Amino acid sequence: DSYEAMLPRFYLFTLKGYAYLQLRLGNLGEGQAAVMKLLELDPSDKLGARVLLGVLERMGQIDDD
Repeated sequence: DSYEAMLPRFYLFTLKGYAYLQLRLGNLGEGQAAVMKLLELDPSDKLGARVLLGVLERMGQIDDD
């Protein structure tokens, strides 16, 4: 819950960057896995991972079960 701690915050930003990079490179499965892990670690979405999830949804890569 505390985002003032530098190392956990750095890790989360790095994970978001990794997810974005994977999506840009066309590795959609890997990008989706990274976004889902980010949302698991940041359920309140303070870093904005749902934006990347929205990109995947518009691309039709996520099933609406």
